[in-house]
Amino acid sequence: MPVCPLPLTNTYIHTVGTHVRYYHNDIKVPNFENYRHPKTKDPNRAAKESRDERRLTLDVVKIGVGVTGAIVAKRIGQTLVANLSPAQSTLAMERAQAKEELRDPQTDEERAYAHPSGKWLVVMANCTHLGCIPIANQGNWGGFYCPCHGSHYDASGRIRKGPAPLNLEVPDHHVLEAENKLILGLKTPAV
Repeated sequence: MPVCPLPLTNTYIHTVGTHVRYYHNDIKVPNFENYRHPKTKDPNRAAKESRDERRLTLDVVKIGVGVTGAIVAKRIGQTLVANLSPAQSTLAMERAQAKEELRDPQTDEERAYAHPSGKWLVVMANCTHLGCIPIANQGNWGGFYCPCHGSHYDASGRIRKGPAPLNLEVPDHHVLEAENKLILGLKTPAV
C-alpha cells in the first residue's frame, strides 16, 4: 500500500505574503457629481432625453463659427475679385494704342465688355494658339499670359505678342441688369 507523505485535510495552505479579500469596505469611491451636467443628475430620467437641451450651447457655437467663417470667406472673395479686375490706367493705355498695330485688330467696344460700365470682360480663357489655359493678370500687358508657348494678351484679351493668331474668343452672352446676372450661350434674352 502506498504511503502518502503529507496528511490530506480540509485546511488551506497559506503562504506568506498572500491575502484574499472578499469585501472592500475601506475604499473611497470617487464622486463625480460636480462634473456632471445638471440635466443628467436626475436618476429617474435617461440622459438621452436631455441630449438636445445639453447640445444647444454647442450647436449655437457651431452656428456662430459657421456664420463668421461665411462672412470672412465673402470678404476675402470680394477682395480677390476686386484685385483680379484690370486697373483703369491699364485699360486707358490699351485703348490709346492704334488698332492697326494689333495682330487681330479689335477695339474695346468690339471686345464686348459685358457691363456698360466696362467692369466685366467675358472671354473664353483658351489660348488661340494650341488651346492652353492662359494665366490672368500676367504677361507684359497685365492681361493674360500663356506659359506654354509665350503668348501675351492684354486686359481686353487681345493678342499682343507670341504665336497665338487670334484674340481670346468672346462667347455669346447676355446681361440681365435687373437681376445682376450674366447668361452665357445667349446673345438675346430668352422669351
